[in-house]
Amino acid sequence: MNLLNTYQNRRVVFFVDLEKSSGLGHLQRILKFSLVFNNFEKIIVSEKKIKINNFKLITLENFFKKKNYYNFAIIDNYNINFSLEKKIKSRVSKVITIDDNHKRRFCCDFLLNYDPIINKNIYKGKITKNTKLLIGKDYNFLNSNYKIKNRNKKYLNIFIYFGQNNKIDYLKRNVLKYLNNKFIKNIFIASKYKFQYKNLNLKFKDFSSSKKVVKFMSDCDIIIISSGIIIYEALSLRKLIYTSPISTNQINNHKYIVHNNYAKDLVYLRNFKINNLKDLIKIKKTNYKYFFKNFSQIELLKSIFFGIKNKKGLNISIDFLKKEDVKGIFNFQTKNYRKYFKNTNTFSFIHHKKYIDKFIKTDGNLFFTIKKNMKELIGYVKLKKKNQGYYISITIHKNYQNFNIATNILKYFRSKKIIKEKIFAEIKSDNLRSIKAFKKAGFKINKNIKLI
Repeated sequence: MNLLNTYQNRRVVFFVDLEKSSGLGHLQRILKFSLVFNNFEKIIVSEKKIKINNFKLITLENFFKKKNYYNFAIIDNYNINFSLEKKIKSRVSKVITIDDNHKRRFCCDFLLNYDPIINKNIYKGKITKNTKLLIGKDYNFLNSNYKIKNRNKKYLNIFIYFGQNNKIDYLKRNVLKYLNNKFIKNIFIASKYKFQYKNLNLKFKDFSSSKKVVKFMSDCDIIIISSGIIIYEALSLRKLIYTSPISTNQINNHKYIVHNNYAKDLVYLRNFKINNLKDLIKIKKTNYKYFFKNFSQIELLKSIFFGIKNKKGLNISIDFLKKEDVKGIFNFQTKNYRKYFKNTNTFSFIHHKKYIDKFIKTDGNLFFTIKKNMKELIGYVKLKKKNQGYYISITIHKNYQNFNIATNILKYFRSKKIIKEKIFAEIKSDNLRSIKAFKKAGFKINKNIKLI
């Protein structure tokens, strides 16, 4: 049963930091995160009178005063402490907190921190026993859905953004003086302040109340930005990026992104030497990796929060493989399960760990667990990257093989909500149960399925 369908009035309330000193990052993050709750009535708690499309506005006093039922509360606000979060939790079904500074105690059902180098031990003693941690790079939902544009023009367009209030002296000292290149046509600066600099063609855009920042970045060839929330939107556009932290909470992001060659440190702008489009393409090919995998984190979060529709009344969800799940996966490596595998041999736990480690470290490969009620491991899904798409395999615990779980999960992946590429399978010809599940999910023999 889909958890979404259990609610008559579906409401989600957002507690977001809208202070000027915090910039626009929190609001933009919430607007992106709200896509998880497309079919919900959306409410923002704020003392300020602001207008945001498709959102209702209430005060904190009215939130506690009115007897409305809320399915979810989303907290992205440094001003909310443990006691207030606990009070909020008493009014809603589930609390999801987005955190990036791990400074306080938490009283939430889901704690999301997409810091790429975060360690779960940092939350030891700060969360309740029922809090589910969603931490690390794989839970970063800020990848843009905007169509990637590969410009084929004679001149470069450059986009610059260092916070809502770009400091003119900072831009002149660290950025603009290196961009005096005849190959540059337009320099778009996201700023409310206009100024002139030498012979550069500067064009100013105020994004203080606009969601068009991603479109402008996509229309440009080179992006020069801070290492805050905006960097993740930029990384999903697969452009040449120069970046620098402008606050302490951006330092970890910056170090990881630069160290792993997802972007260049701003200091290397002084070596800016691009004279044609071929130079740009060469730099991108030789120096850069793609930060985001080829699937939708938004859809994955939907699976985690809501479960996958199942006719037998089970709440089934998929999630990334965790270290603590490796042992549970090993329980499926017996002769009874492996008789339908390509390799039927059983092996030791050490061999099992090495195999999984190698599999998930291979670029493009994906490994998900299948759980009942977010806790009980009842199966897993492997997606092996091939040139033409992904090869999928699914294993379900023997006690749950008559619940249409495999079929529903396969349908979910084939819907292209998570994986955009084509999905194929190799199945042993005598594995009738598996063939039936794949066919019910819409797979075709010979076209999508190879019998072996």
